[in-house]
Amino acid sequence: LQVSELAHQSFSKKPRRLPEVRLILLGERETGKSSAGNTILGKVDFFQTGVVTEECVRQQAAVATRQVTVVDTPGWEGGIAGTTLDRVKREIVASVALCPPGPHALLLTLRVDTLVRAGHVREHLELLGEGVWRHTILLFTHGDQLREGVDIKQHIQSGGRDLQWLLDMCKGGRYHVLTRDKNNSVIEGLFEKIDDIAIIMRPPINSLQRNFLIICSWNIVSLLFLNMYKQHLC
Repeated sequence: LQVSELAHQSFSKKPRRLPEVRLILLGERETGKSSAGNTILGKVDFFQTGVVTEECVRQQAAVATRQVTVVDTPGWEGGIAGTTLDRVKREIVASVALCPPGPHALLLTLRVDTLVRAGHVREHLELLGEGVWRHTILLFTHGDQLREGVDIKQHIQSGGRDLQWLLDMCKGGRYHVLTRDKNNSVIEGLFEKIDDIAIIMRPPINSLQRNFLIICSWNIVSLLFLNMYKQHLC
C-alpha cells in the first residue's frame, strides 16, 4: 500500500468524536431524569429537580469541548400500562423537535433500586417509532444505591427478564451508570458510547433522524385526533 492509502486507513479507523451531542431523557417519573440532565451538563440548576416535569425542557452547555443539548421530558406513571395521559405522550413525541435535526441518543433512565416493567417502557419509547431502540442507552441512576458488594453487571443479571429484554433491545447491550458523585470521566464515558452509536449509524443517521421527525409528526396528529374524539364523546 502507498503511504497515502495507509494514512487514509489509519484516519478512517480513528473513533469519531462528535463536536455536538443531542440527547433526550426519557423514563418513568422519579427516575432522576432532571438530575441526570444536570449531571451531564455539569450544572446544578439547569433542570429543576424535586418537582414534576410537566413539559419538555431543553438546556445546552459546553462540556469538555463538546456542545451538548439535553431535552428533559415529562415522566410517565409507573404501574399499569395504558394509563399515561395523552398530554405526556404528546410531550414525548414533541421532544425530538427540540433538538433538530434529531437526537444522537435517547437515554432511558432506570433507578437501580426499582423494578422494571418492559411492556410499560416499550409503550412509551415506541411512540418515537420501532427504530428508537437503535439510538437508546439504558441510563441507570442512583448508582450509589446498589447493594453493598453488588456491581452493575451483577445487578443486571439478577434484574429479571424485563430488564434483560430492555438491554437486548438496546443494540449491543448499551447501558451506563450515574451516581450522585460528580465524576467527569463517567460523563466522558457516556459521550464515548454516544460516539459509538453515531459511528454505527453512519452514514444513514441523518435519514433516521428524518424518520424520527416523520413518525413523530404522525403520532402528534394521531394523538390530537384521539383527544378530539374523546372530547366529542363527552
